[in-house]
Formats: sequence, structure tokens, C-alpha cells
Amino acid sequence: MSSQSTHPNATVIDSDVYSDIFSTSAMRDVWSDRSRVQYYLDFEKALAITQAYLGVIPREAAEEISLHCNVDEIDFAKLKTATKHIGYPVQLTDGLINTEAIMMALGPKMGRGKAHDRLAAISIAVSQGKGRLIDLLSNDPEIVQILDRSAIERLMEPTNYLGNSGAMVDRVLAGRGH
Repeated sequence: MSSQSTHPNATVIDSDVYSDIFSTSAMRDVWSDRSRVQYYLDFEKALAITQAYLGVIPREAAEEISLHCNVDEIDFAKLKTATKHIGYPVQLTDGLINTEAIMMALGPKMGRGKAHDRLAAISIAVSQGKGRLIDLLSNDPEIVQILDRSAIERLMEPTNYLGNSGAMVDRVLAGRGH
């Protein structure tokens, strides 16, 4: 007998035989990929609205983000491929999730407000399909005076999104005597 599963339903939750014994259709829907991704999008929408309210991002940017926080706009095949490739779906945002790092690099030389406005305008252009983030940033005359393409690429590296989380986990574990 092969050690590899020949059936995609590898757990009792998604088993054709046992699923209704250990779960319900409603609970499977709650934990489905579609629901999980919609929860992520709901969070992003709430975050954008809150940031606009606080003046962190322009109201127009929050409105544009909110318009696209719909699971029906997600290409799940692309999401699956990107997730397998890098282990998490950050890459699907085309780097938009790392624009804070770019703003922090631009802020001291360009001014925080101006850097924010430039990145907001470019992020909206990306969400409207007007180009890839790396290309729009690398072709912006004000940005390239401060950051060249390789610096922008380093800032957009998906693993940088983890920030100081590793050090934080280490501190927590050290404090617990582990």
C-alpha cells in the first residue's frame, strides 16, 4: 500500500464518509478558504477605513481599498500558487503590504507627509492595474532621487514584512524560562 494519499479528503472534516459526524456544513463554510480570505479582506477594509479616519491614508485610498475587499475578486489558483511558492500570500499584493517600509525610508529625506501621499497615489495606481508597484516606484522621479531600484526591491522583500516578530517571540520565550 502506498504511503501517499490518493484521495484529497485527508481529514475527517473533509471526508466524504465522516464529515457530517465530526462537523457541519455551516462549520465547514466558516473554516473554508473563501471565508478565511474574506475575513482577511474584512480586516484590511476596516484598517483602511480607520487609517483614513485618523488621517494616516487619504480617504480616496481607503475607498479604493474597500471597493476591492471582496473575495469574489480573488484568484484562488493564483493565491494557491503564490502561497506554495513563498509559504504565505504576501506576494499577491505585488509588494503593497510593504509600502510602509518604503515610506519609512523615504520619510526622512522627502518628508513623511509627501512620502505618504506619493505612496498612496502609486498604490491606487497599482490597484487600478496601471502598473506593477516596483515599476511605478522605480520610475517616479522624486522617489528615485532617494531610493534606487535595488533599494526598493530590498524594502519590498516579503520576508521583511515579518519585521521584529522573531526577536519578539524570542523575548517572550526567554521570559517564560524556555
